Amino acid sequence: MKEARLDEVAYGSRAMGDPLVTRTRYLLSLGLYPGDDLHGPIDPDRFGLYRVSENEYAISDSQEREGLEITVPTSLLKKPKFCPAGWYTKKIGEQRGFEPKETLAFRRLHGTNAPSMGTPLADRALQILERNGPYPQDEQDLGMPERFECVRREDGSHDICDYAKVYRVTVPSRLLEKPQFQLAEWYKKWLTWVYEELCDGLVANAPECNVLRLLDWGELTPEE
Repeated sequence: MKEARLDEVAYGSRAMGDPLVTRTRYLLSLGLYPGDDLHGPIDPDRFGLYRVSENEYAISDSQEREGLEITVPTSLLKKPKFCPAGWYTKKIGEQRGFEPKETLAFRRLHGTNAPSMGTPLADRALQILERNGPYPQDEQDLGMPERFECVRREDGSHDICDYAKVYRVTVPSRLLEKPQFQLAEWYKKWLTWVYEELCDGLVANAPECNVLRLLDWGELTPEE
């Protein structure tokens, strides 16, 4: 599927890329908009999208004769229920001089089933984790089709649930939003650190370990 491969072409299969761009471009390309040639072919590369600041993306439209770009807040693109095509229908209708009633009628006729954003960051994270095993202390590359789940939290961070290890870790949104961030490598390093901490804790605190040390030292003296 083209949508799933856009970021891989730009950043490689291990990097996050920019899933917000990938998902938004894909959803916009599915729509028809006020003033379009309704009988012409659909151009899958019609829209361009790039970040202009931390808070905004700019949308370029190859069919917009004026060459004007429309900006969309990043906060909207992060909302699972946000519908880019419906939002763009209203914006481009205003820019092309359509009355609000005309734009609404057009949207009802051509955009009633437009998909919403969903969770592109979580979807991309899941894709990367599933493709880049094995992970530390895996007995083998388990290849479990549903080993991982990535769940978006209210604050924008994401929980990675690893059912093979019965383990969960939270990844800050600032990391997942970095195009070059390699999530699988980060998770491998995190697991290595967790295992080392766990082993250190067992060695330092477990009574069983202390008993084994005493046995290795031989019989106790009266003073001991």
